[in-house]
Amino acid sequence: MSILGANLDDLDRLSQQLHTTSTSIDTISGDTRTSVTDVVDRMRQAGTTAVSSATAHMDALQTAVDQAQSQADSASWVGQNAEVFRSAYHEFNAAMAKAGEATRHYFSELHTLLERLGGETEQYLTELTASLHSAQQSTDSMAQAVSAQRENLDQVMNTGLHTVG
Repeated sequence: MSILGANLDDLDRLSQQLHTTSTSIDTISGDTRTSVTDVVDRMRQAGTTAVSSATAHMDALQTAVDQAQSQADSASWVGQNAEVFRSAYHEFNAAMAKAGEATRHYFSELHTLLERLGGETEQYLTELTASLHSAQQSTDSMAQAVSAQRENLDQVMNTGLHTVG
């Protein structure tokens, strides 16, 4: 069959596919934002939980160290063994303080990294959303153009050309 410009059924299918694509773009944009935001939120929460847990453990350990030091200081114990113990205990206490500081520093850096990741992720999502919105607008525009072309062709094929005269 000879056609004038395009097959109307083909244009109908193309227009419908473009509408489907536009809907898919919108769905993907929302789903992606939700998924990525959820991952970042869970990472932030996990980081916060890790900081709290590590801090609590280090605090509990420091309390135990302090209690042992207190017991050692109040013990009626003299002589070489007592001095060796106290010297070793001071080294141990210094090592524990260093471990506590390293832990606090590490988790402070982790918190900073997770906050930066959250900001960068929000920037990515903003750019992605804008790009997908633009793609959706283009798709909608194409669908409208195809529908208009289909209507024009149908008008010409079914009613003919009118001359003004």
